[in-house]
Amino acid sequence: MVKNSGLPVVVGLKSKTGAWAGTYSDENKITFENLKVDYVFSENDNSYSFNFDFGGEKSWEYICDVENEDTENLENDYPIFGYANKYGTDFADSFLNKGWYIPSIAELYDLYSNKEIIQSSLDLLNVSLPSDKDIWSSSVNFKYTDSWSRYKSLVLDLNTGKIKEENRAESNTNEALVFYPLHSEQLITYDYKSPVISSINIPTVGEGYVGELPIIINGELLTLNEITSDDSTFTICSVNKTNAVAKISCDGIVNKKQITISCGSETKVVDINVLEKEKCFDEDDIGKIVLKDGTIVAPEDFDSSTMTAIAVVASLKYNGSSFFGLGLKESPSTLCWCGHARIDVKDIEVNYIENGSQMKFEGDLEGIDNWDAICKADPSGAENPETNYPVFDFANKYGEKAGLTETKYNDNWFIPSIFEMSGIYKNKEKIQQSLDIVEGFDFGEKKYWSSSQSADDAAYALGVNFSNGEVYEYEKYWRSLNLFVVHMFNL
Repeated sequence: MVKNSGLPVVVGLKSKTGAWAGTYSDENKITFENLKVDYVFSENDNSYSFNFDFGGEKSWEYICDVENEDTENLENDYPIFGYANKYGTDFADSFLNKGWYIPSIAELYDLYSNKEIIQSSLDLLNVSLPSDKDIWSSSVNFKYTDSWSRYKSLVLDLNTGKIKEENRAESNTNEALVFYPLHSEQLITYDYKSPVISSINIPTVGEGYVGELPIIINGELLTLNEITSDDSTFTICSVNKTNAVAKISCDGIVNKKQITISCGSETKVVDINVLEKEKCFDEDDIGKIVLKDGTIVAPEDFDSSTMTAIAVVASLKYNGSSFFGLGLKESPSTLCWCGHARIDVKDIEVNYIENGSQMKFEGDLEGIDNWDAICKADPSGAENPETNYPVFDFANKYGEKAGLTETKYNDNWFIPSIFEMSGIYKNKEKIQQSLDIVEGFDFGEKKYWSSSQSADDAAYALGVNFSNGEVYEYEKYWRSLNLFVVHMFNL
């Protein structure tokens, strides 16, 4: 954003929930004449205009002058201003160390007016504006609207752009953003690179497979430009700087066709293959043992003295062009699905419907990209998966824990969706026989987490009881389910 001086103001990448003033004490009743702003809403323009708004840069200095107290003590009485004053501690060796401030209401409204272009830049850093929150300003209303106005300050709804008054102490669920005024000597121009697509992975499918195929795109700076394709069914599901997930429709007819995927000036051509049925895996391969070089052998042919097993064929995928290899180790103890506030991850929702002995699933049926969806929905929580997402932390580290670091199967183990897990349960007996041969784990009558969220309640994830195959909803923080992981093996 640009101030009236022509110099830009930058917005901090973090925000904080808290109150404007700490308690119903004297500071909550001070009128703060120099922070008063007169604002008028125009029905014709559907926008606000402001008078007497001089910006928030000097607001804390003014509060200190009015209070006439030591700044450090006052920071406890004015929580969001204390947050702004300490925001630069992470930039100790930079000019950004000091000078962050709580913006005035006019400055916040400028942010709202430009939020789309600002968010497009924040997307490069995987940061989102708190658009579902009311944001504190440093301003108070020029006009008292009621007897309680002296206790209130102005906030902006970043979703609708509406301005309102809120109690400085009671409204402790509002969010605070901080601004920094850049001066001419601090301006730096960066020469951004173009996006790079390093690889694109689309699974080969077997004859007769009709449905959607996931596309995994890896690269650099992928958020700088829209990712597109010359195929009309191509849809982007999620994207960050280094990878993107898309989907495309497949008609199941045997052929090899090429599609083009582009991001900015970067373009790649990739094949979509549909194989004849006789070239694919079939039901007779269920229960076979996967060796560390990726080959599979029948259980009766496995020789532990000369072979190293890493998985068991658990179910087929894409009409037999791929299969899920079940890892030989389960979690050493029961785990919770999510260890902190339950985030609603719409992209991994599944609804299940029981129809007699049959189970129908609707929603996200692919588990391979569910961790990516969680990272997108809860980037801060995903930074500490060991605490916040224990089951996914186990999956992400499975290769290392299973001693696969010297093989090409160290990475990309994942938790199956509830749809995929139910398919594995149907093959439980054949799988268990092979697990016993290679000294793997025992399903027993345990319950296992899937990576799917309940479509009915975001606080619940779905799991399967392996004593009877029934699907249940479990609260995400419930530490009573075990976990196994799978790896996708392709022809």
